[in-house]
Amino acid sequence: MKKIKDDFGLGIISLLIILYNFIFFIGLLVSGHFSPKILIPCLVAGILLVIRRFVILLPDILKVIIIYGLSLFSALYNYTYIAGLDEIIKFKRLDFFFAQFDMLAFNMPVADFIGSFFPFNTSYGWFFNDLIMANYILFYFLGLYAILIFFFSLDEKHRYKVGMCVTSFLIFMGINHFIYILVPVSGPQYFQAQLFSEKIPFSVVGSYLFNVVLDRQVNLIDCFPSGHFGVALLATLWAFKVNRYHYYFMIFVSLCMFLATLRLRFHYSLDLLFSPFLVILAYLLSFKLFSEK
Repeated sequence: MKKIKDDFGLGIISLLIILYNFIFFIGLLVSGHFSPKILIPCLVAGILLVIRRFVILLPDILKVIIIYGLSLFSALYNYTYIAGLDEIIKFKRLDFFFAQFDMLAFNMPVADFIGSFFPFNTSYGWFFNDLIMANYILFYFLGLYAILIFFFSLDEKHRYKVGMCVTSFLIFMGINHFIYILVPVSGPQYFQAQLFSEKIPFSVVGSYLFNVVLDRQVNLIDCFPSGHFGVALLATLWAFKVNRYHYYFMIFVSLCMFLATLRLRFHYSLDLLFSPFLVILAYLLSFKLFSEK
């Protein structure tokens, strides 16, 4: 436990990354794909393990930056790597089953179902579409937001616990990436494109943000489960441990994220229904790894 208090969980996070990516490498090798590039996060994590004794001497906030930066690098690298792997292997899409579930449940794509209700069906619908679109972009900052508010809520002798928060996001994204390969799903905007007869109404700002997301979409099998909704929920759990104002804010963000992922045609309903289970698993595992027993 003393090691965790000294390095804020850098050792645990580094070992998780090394183990995860090495298993990934072996899995690819067994399936006939020799790809040493997947081991690059292992190399980075290994270097930080070697210099761990120097990291321990750094100020607390720098330790947080290092463990967050390592986790973010690993998650982004693996996400992009899976996109490249899909271009080579061409994973068979399973959208049909997800789309069929929505058609049976709502008798239409879930995006159209949500769009048929207030306030999206009003003359001011564009404003609410802009709101959830802007909220969707917040996904890229929610992890850092949760980590920082949790860090600054702790007294100095307990600040090492921020490592649990970082680890929970790392575990969640790691499981997500694994499922992307097992259950490749592209999303309604691709599979059900012919069913959407009207464009989503946006203002100039909302339209710009929407196009930015589409243009930078490199991974076409990242639909199931919903990483956006899951990260929002996970950030909400950590906000609950801080204070009610951050918690209420994150509840609002999570609700908007729920609506955004469906209304903007990025996800099927099953993508969101499955995410909470992974969130709870990642949250509990992070506590288990940092257990004082």
